[in-house]
Amino acid sequence: MAPVLDPNWQNPYLPSAQERQSNERAAVRYAIRKRIPQSIAVGVVVAGLLAGIVLTPFLAIAAVAVAGLYAFDLRKGATNALLFGTRFANVRLNPLPLVL
Repeated sequence: MAPVLDPNWQNPYLPSAQERQSNERAAVRYAIRKRIPQSIAVGVVVAGLLAGIVLTPFLAIAAVAVAGLYAFDLRKGATNALLFGTRFANVRLNPLPLVL
């Protein structure tokens, strides 16, 4: 006799949408917190460059460039943390083979 599978069955171990969203936010917060010392250093450099505008206007362009590149790097790091968590969750949540 063939097994009958319920088409409406829900995996009780699968996290809800709210739990997944909460875990995603936690991963992004962790990635940003991990970069706090680097953020402070970049802030000091940008502030120094902005203070140096008195000497030459070129430093304003350098300050904007450094801040923009760091913002891009910070966003990339947060996205990578989120993708790592998603890939890890997909590996863990793959359905186990059905043994008859």
